[in-house]
Amino acid sequence: MNFFKCFLKTNYLYLLTGLIAISGYHRGGAQTVELSPNATFYRMDINSFNDFTNGVWADVYNWDPSRDYVDRKSNNVVGGWKSLVWDNLYFEHYTEYGGYWEGFCPSNRSFVYPDVNPLNQFTATTLGGKDGEDTPYLIGYYGWEPGRANSCRFCMNDGVPCGVAGMYVTNLYYTYQSLNKGDGFAKKFGKGDWFLLTAYGYDTNNNITGSVDFYLADYRSSDSSQWYVVKDWQWFDLSSLGEVLSVEFVLSSTDNTVYGMNTPSYFC
Repeated sequence: MNFFKCFLKTNYLYLLTGLIAISGYHRGGAQTVELSPNATFYRMDINSFNDFTNGVWADVYNWDPSRDYVDRKSNNVVGGWKSLVWDNLYFEHYTEYGGYWEGFCPSNRSFVYPDVNPLNQFTATTLGGKDGEDTPYLIGYYGWEPGRANSCRFCMNDGVPCGVAGMYVTNLYYTYQSLNKGDGFAKKFGKGDWFLLTAYGYDTNNNITGSVDFYLADYRSSDSSQWYVVKDWQWFDLSSLGEVLSVEFVLSSTDNTVYGMNTPSYFC
Protein backbone atom coordinates (compact mmCIF):
# COMPACT_ATOMS: atom_id res chain seq x y z
CA MET A 1 0.00 0.00 0.00
CA ASN A 2 1.35 3.42 -0.86
CA PHE A 3 2.16 5.75 2.02
CA PHE A 4 1.63 8.98 0.09
CA LYS A 5 -0.93 10.05 -2.48
CA CYS A 6 -0.76 13.36 -4.31
CA PHE A 7 -3.79 14.77 -6.08
CA LEU A 8 -2.67 17.70 -8.27
CA LYS A 9 -5.64 19.68 -9.59
CA THR A 10 -5.93 23.04 -11.30
CA ASN A 11 -4.81 25.80 -8.89
CA TYR A 12 -4.61 23.52 -5.86
CA LEU A 13 -2.27 20.85 -4.54
CA TYR A 14 -3.57 18.35 -2.04
CA LEU A 15 -1.06 16.11 -0.27
CA LEU A 16 -2.75 13.33 1.71
CA THR A 17 -0.34 11.28 3.79
CA GLY A 18 0.04 9.35 7.00
CA LEU A 19 1.46 12.54 8.45
CA ILE A 20 0.31 15.67 6.69
CA ALA A 21 -2.13 17.15 4.20
CA ILE A 22 -1.35 20.43 2.46
CA SER A 23 -3.42 22.61 0.14
CA GLY A 24 -1.77 25.36 -1.88
CA TYR A 25 -1.33 26.99 -5.26
CA HIS A 26 -0.26 24.79 -8.16
CA ARG A 27 0.38 25.93 -11.71
CA GLY A 28 -0.02 22.62 -13.49
CA GLY A 29 -3.00 20.77 -14.95
CA ALA A 30 -4.95 17.90 -13.44
CA GLN A 31 -3.00 14.73 -12.75
CA THR A 32 -2.72 12.02 -10.14
CA VAL A 33 0.59 10.75 -8.77
CA GLU A 34 1.13 7.91 -6.31
CA LEU A 35 4.43 7.86 -4.44
CA SER A 36 6.04 4.75 -2.97
CA PRO A 37 7.29 4.94 0.64
CA ASN A 38 10.87 3.89 -0.07
CA ALA A 39 11.57 6.15 -3.04
CA THR A 40 10.13 9.62 -3.40
CA PHE A 41 9.42 10.54 0.22
CA TYR A 42 12.95 9.86 1.39
CA ARG A 43 14.65 11.80 -1.38
CA MET A 44 17.36 13.77 0.39
CA ASP A 45 18.91 17.14 -0.44
CA ILE A 46 22.19 15.60 -1.61
CA ASN A 47 22.54 12.02 -0.49
CA SER A 48 20.27 9.21 -1.58
CA PHE A 49 18.06 7.61 1.02
CA ASN A 50 19.87 4.89 2.96
CA ASP A 51 16.73 2.91 3.83
CA PHE A 52 15.75 1.69 7.29
CA THR A 53 17.98 -0.08 9.80
CA ASN A 54 15.99 -2.15 12.28
CA GLY A 55 12.91 -0.15 11.37
CA VAL A 56 14.51 3.30 11.85
CA TRP A 57 15.99 5.80 9.39
CA ALA A 58 19.64 4.81 8.92
CA ASP A 59 20.81 8.44 9.08
CA VAL A 60 19.14 9.28 12.38
CA TYR A 61 22.55 10.04 13.95
CA ASN A 62 24.20 11.64 10.89
CA TRP A 63 24.13 15.20 9.63
CA ASP A 64 25.08 17.20 6.55
CA PRO A 65 28.75 18.33 6.95
CA SER A 66 27.82 21.70 5.42
CA ARG A 67 25.30 22.32 8.22
CA ASP A 68 27.44 21.95 11.34
CA TYR A 69 26.32 23.39 14.65
CA VAL A 70 29.07 25.09 16.67
CA ASP A 71 28.51 25.25 20.42
CA ARG A 72 28.78 28.85 21.62
CA LYS A 73 30.53 27.95 24.88
CA SER A 74 33.14 25.48 23.63
CA ASN A 75 33.35 26.82 20.06
CA ASN A 76 33.41 23.19 18.90
CA VAL A 77 31.24 21.42 16.35
CA VAL A 78 28.88 19.28 18.40
CA GLY A 79 26.25 18.35 15.82
CA GLY A 80 24.34 19.49 12.79
CA TRP A 81 21.21 19.38 10.64
CA LYS A 82 19.98 17.18 7.80
CA SER A 83 16.74 17.85 5.93
CA LEU A 84 14.24 15.21 4.87
CA VAL A 85 12.93 16.41 1.50
CA TRP A 86 9.72 15.29 -0.17
CA ASP A 87 8.28 17.18 -3.11
CA ASN A 88 7.81 20.78 -1.89
CA LEU A 89 8.27 20.03 1.81
CA TYR A 90 11.33 19.55 3.93
CA PHE A 91 11.36 18.33 7.51
CA GLU A 92 14.25 19.32 9.76
CA HIS A 93 16.38 16.82 11.65
CA TYR A 94 19.14 17.67 14.13
CA THR A 95 21.64 15.33 15.79
CA GLU A 96 24.70 15.53 18.04
CA TYR A 97 27.64 13.36 18.93
CA GLY A 98 26.71 10.80 21.56
CA GLY A 99 23.46 9.58 20.03
CA TYR A 100 21.16 12.58 20.53
CA TRP A 101 18.61 13.69 17.92
CA GLU A 102 15.61 15.97 17.60
CA GLY A 103 13.23 17.19 14.92
CA PHE A 104 11.75 14.55 12.60
CA CYS A 105 12.83 10.97 11.99
CA PRO A 106 11.22 8.39 9.65
CA SER A 107 10.36 4.99 11.08
CA ASN A 108 8.44 1.88 10.14
CA ARG A 109 9.15 0.04 13.38
CA SER A 110 6.24 -2.12 14.49
CA PHE A 111 7.61 -3.84 17.60
CA VAL A 112 7.97 -2.67 21.19
CA TYR A 113 10.16 -3.43 24.17
CA PRO A 114 8.45 -4.36 27.46
CA ASP A 115 7.54 -1.85 30.17
CA VAL A 116 8.26 1.90 30.01
CA ASN A 117 11.41 1.67 27.93
CA PRO A 118 13.27 4.58 26.21
CA LEU A 119 14.15 2.08 23.45
CA ASN A 120 10.54 2.55 22.33
CA GLN A 121 11.39 6.08 21.13
CA PHE A 122 11.06 4.86 17.52
CA THR A 123 7.65 3.15 17.71
CA ALA A 124 4.20 4.72 17.40
CA THR A 125 1.35 3.45 19.58
CA THR A 126 -0.31 2.30 16.34
CA LEU A 127 2.74 0.16 15.38
CA GLY A 128 2.61 1.76 11.93
CA GLY A 129 1.55 4.74 9.84
CA LYS A 130 -1.96 5.81 8.87
CA ASP A 131 -2.02 2.98 6.30
CA GLY A 132 -1.52 0.29 8.97
CA GLU A 133 1.17 -1.73 10.74
CA ASP A 134 4.66 -1.78 9.22
CA THR A 135 3.96 1.29 7.03
CA PRO A 136 6.21 4.38 7.37
CA TYR A 137 5.52 7.38 9.59
CA LEU A 138 7.43 10.33 11.01
CA ILE A 139 8.38 10.80 14.65
CA GLY A 140 8.77 14.32 16.02
CA TYR A 141 11.01 15.02 19.01
CA TYR A 142 10.87 18.46 20.61
CA GLY A 143 14.09 19.07 22.52
CA TRP A 144 15.71 22.27 21.33
CA GLU A 145 17.66 24.63 23.60
CA PRO A 146 17.93 28.46 23.67
CA GLY A 147 20.33 29.72 21.02
CA ARG A 148 19.60 26.90 18.59
CA ALA A 149 16.70 26.88 16.16
CA ASN A 150 13.80 24.52 16.90
CA SER A 151 14.32 21.53 14.58
CA CYS A 152 10.77 20.24 15.09
CA ARG A 153 9.35 21.96 12.01
CA PHE A 154 8.64 21.60 8.31
CA CYS A 155 9.04 24.23 5.59
CA MET A 156 8.02 24.91 2.00
CA ASN A 157 11.01 23.99 -0.14
CA ASP A 158 10.36 26.54 -2.89
CA GLY A 159 10.04 29.46 -0.48
CA VAL A 160 6.41 30.14 -1.46
CA PRO A 161 3.81 30.15 1.36
CA CYS A 162 0.71 27.97 1.10
CA GLY A 163 -2.21 26.86 3.25
CA VAL A 164 -1.86 23.79 5.46
CA ALA A 165 -4.97 21.65 5.86
CA GLY A 166 -3.69 19.51 8.73
CA MET A 167 -2.09 16.22 9.68
CA TYR A 168 -2.75 12.96 11.49
CA VAL A 169 -1.05 12.61 14.88
CA THR A 170 -0.74 10.08 17.65
CA ASN A 171 1.51 9.36 20.62
CA LEU A 172 4.82 7.60 20.63
CA TYR A 173 4.66 4.24 22.44
CA TYR A 174 7.30 5.30 25.01
CA THR A 175 5.37 8.47 25.83
CA TYR A 176 2.06 6.60 25.98
CA GLN A 177 3.46 4.13 28.52
CA SER A 178 5.07 6.90 30.57
CA LEU A 179 1.82 8.86 30.76
CA ASN A 180 -0.10 5.78 31.91
CA LYS A 181 2.46 4.32 34.30
CA GLY A 182 5.10 6.93 35.05
CA ASP A 183 8.85 6.30 34.77
CA GLY A 184 12.14 7.29 36.38
CA PHE A 185 11.67 10.92 35.34
CA ALA A 186 7.99 11.50 34.60
CA LYS A 187 4.95 10.90 36.79
CA LYS A 188 1.87 8.86 36.02
CA PHE A 189 -0.80 11.27 34.84
CA GLY A 190 -3.74 12.04 37.12
CA LYS A 191 -6.50 14.59 37.60
CA GLY A 192 -5.68 17.99 36.10
CA ASP A 193 -2.77 16.82 33.94
CA TRP A 194 -2.38 17.38 30.20
CA PHE A 195 0.14 16.82 27.39
CA LEU A 196 -0.19 19.35 24.57
CA LEU A 197 1.08 19.65 20.99
CA THR A 198 1.03 23.22 19.65
CA ALA A 199 1.64 24.15 16.01
CA TYR A 200 2.80 27.67 15.06
CA GLY A 201 2.59 29.00 11.51
CA TYR A 202 5.25 31.41 10.18
CA ASP A 203 5.11 33.70 7.16
CA THR A 204 7.94 34.86 4.86
CA ASN A 205 9.01 37.49 7.43
CA ASN A 206 9.19 34.86 10.19
CA ASN A 207 6.13 36.36 11.87
CA ILE A 208 3.65 34.02 13.56
CA THR A 209 0.45 33.69 11.53
CA GLY A 210 -1.38 31.81 14.28
CA SER A 211 -1.25 28.77 16.54
CA VAL A 212 -3.45 25.75 17.17
CA ASP A 213 -3.44 23.13 19.96
CA PHE A 214 -3.97 19.38 20.07
CA TYR A 215 -4.15 17.49 23.38
CA LEU A 216 -2.23 14.22 23.17
CA ALA A 217 -3.39 13.50 26.73
CA ASP A 218 -6.08 15.31 28.71
CA TYR A 219 -7.00 14.70 32.36
CA ARG A 220 -8.48 18.14 33.07
CA SER A 221 -12.11 17.05 33.41
CA SER A 222 -13.63 16.47 36.86
CA ASP A 223 -15.19 13.35 35.29
CA SER A 224 -12.47 10.67 35.10
CA SER A 225 -14.37 8.85 32.35
CA GLN A 226 -13.41 11.76 30.08
CA TRP A 227 -9.66 11.36 30.65
CA TYR A 228 -7.69 10.04 27.70
CA VAL A 229 -4.27 9.45 26.16
CA VAL A 230 -4.36 9.37 22.35
CA LYS A 231 -3.36 5.99 20.95
CA ASP A 232 -4.68 6.05 17.37
CA TRP A 233 -4.23 8.40 14.41
CA GLN A 234 -6.37 11.53 14.85
CA TRP A 235 -6.76 14.54 12.58
CA PHE A 236 -5.04 17.76 13.70
CA ASP A 237 -6.65 20.67 11.81
CA LEU A 238 -4.06 23.34 10.90
CA SER A 239 -6.15 25.31 8.40
CA SER A 240 -6.53 28.28 10.77
CA LEU A 241 -2.79 29.00 10.45
CA GLY A 242 -3.46 30.51 7.02
CA GLU A 243 -0.75 30.67 4.36
CA VAL A 244 2.59 29.75 5.89
CA LEU A 245 6.19 29.28 4.86
CA SER A 246 6.85 26.93 7.77
CA VAL A 247 5.13 25.22 10.69
CA GLU A 248 6.88 24.73 14.03
CA PHE A 249 5.82 22.27 16.74
CA VAL A 250 6.15 22.66 20.50
CA LEU A 251 5.21 20.16 23.22
CA SER A 252 4.22 21.12 26.76
CA SER A 253 2.96 19.30 29.83
CA THR A 254 1.84 19.77 33.43
CA ASP A 255 4.77 17.60 34.57
CA ASN A 256 7.80 19.92 34.81
CA THR A 257 10.81 20.82 36.95
CA VAL A 258 13.16 23.81 36.90
CA TYR A 259 15.14 21.86 34.27
CA GLY A 260 12.23 21.50 31.89
CA MET A 261 9.47 19.04 30.99
CA ASN A 262 9.57 15.52 32.44
CA THR A 263 7.07 14.01 30.00
CA PRO A 264 8.88 12.36 27.04
CA SER A 265 8.56 15.05 24.35
CA TYR A 266 7.64 13.00 21.28
CA PHE A 267 4.70 12.74 18.91
CA CYS A 268 4.07 10.86 15.67
